[in-house]
Amino acid sequence: SRPVFVFANLIKRGLITKPLLAFFFSHEGGEALFGDVDDNRYKGSLTFTGVQGTNWIFNLQTIRIGDTQTICINGCPARTAPADPYIRGPGPDIVRINGILGATKTADGTYVVDCRNKMRLPNIGFTISGQEFVLKQVEYIVEVQTPNGTQCNSGFVEAQGQFNTTWNLGHIFLRSVYTVLEAPLDDGAFLGHRVGFAYCSR
Repeated sequence: SRPVFVFANLIKRGLITKPLLAFFFSHEGGEALFGDVDDNRYKGSLTFTGVQGTNWIFNLQTIRIGDTQTICINGCPARTAPADPYIRGPGPDIVRINGILGATKTADGTYVVDCRNKMRLPNIGFTISGQEFVLKQVEYIVEVQTPNGTQCNSGFVEAQGQFNTTWNLGHIFLRSVYTVLEAPLDDGAFLGHRVGFAYCSR
């Protein structure tokens, strides 16, 4: 995404003293803060995890759906996706999650759930470095207005292209979880790069 590209250039040119890029999203908008974090934007402390490779990919330990269903049991690659409104993942996993939600896939690839069942849907938790970040139904179901009334869309859709085997954590996740990219100033090989997460303050 453009903020990450700008971040890399700022570090390369020595224009920021703290090698940090922080993302905050809400339904009213969002911000990308270069060179620092805003302590007022998150609760508690940041949980950091190391990065694998050059695309800020990290290990997502598990994804829990409700109390009984778990995927990514052995871990799976994930990345933050600040330019994407959804949470995108590998096709089979997305089909499984939406099956548990009772969602139906439409012609454009969107998964739709019955709005009457929305509040009965399970919480979905993402575990990163031992810390679980839980999304409630109201956070991962998106209500849109159509000519036929309100439609409830699942925030989980299938990833495409280069990152189709990677979990791409877009706005659905980022509106609930404050995210920080940290890159050592003297490191050009992505050794020591980290991503940090904490629940957003509201």
